[in-house]
Amino acid sequence: MASFTILFSSLLLVASSIVYSSEAAEQTVISTICSNTSNPVACNDFLNTDPRTANASLRYMSLISIDLTYKQAEFNLKYYTDLYKIAITAEMEEAFERCLAAYHAIEFNLVDAYKRSGQLNYVSVGHTLSKVQSLASKDCASKLPVSWLPSIDINNDMYLKVETCISLNKYIKKLQGKICVFSSCKSQSKD
Repeated sequence: MASFTILFSSLLLVASSIVYSSEAAEQTVISTICSNTSNPVACNDFLNTDPRTANASLRYMSLISIDLTYKQAEFNLKYYTDLYKIAITAEMEEAFERCLAAYHAIEFNLVDAYKRSGQLNYVSVGHTLSKVQSLASKDCASKLPVSWLPSIDINNDMYLKVETCISLNKYIKKLQGKICVFSSCKSQSKD
């Protein structure tokens, strides 16, 4: 009986160290992904705040990150819709119209990116997310006066989330090209 207890304790110790190593590896992967963004801390927070990411594979992290970015786009669209309704100058109305058009296009592109991520087409996901990034920064944020600081803040949030999605999907694409790490891999991606 004593030898069984010792054996069981040894197995428990080995199992707990494997779980710890697995968690450390996941944090290392997130750190690697976030090191390729302009704000690694914000990226790390973004990838770790949703409880779905705790045990998610990279494939599902891609889907989750796109979903969370879509929610930010929804928030921004509502924000600009509300501002458009109360715009008091033609300049404000024009700027908010551009942002509304940009965020409608952003939502459309994020739905497309989500679909392509589900199909494991990470090259297309990257291209689509780059369009989203351009729409958020060039078609909306760059058209707003600096004095509209809250608008700039929510555009920065959007930019950082899209940047994180891009970095995550580039990382997956890189892994997918080297070794099939997904349970339902299709053809190897080449770029």
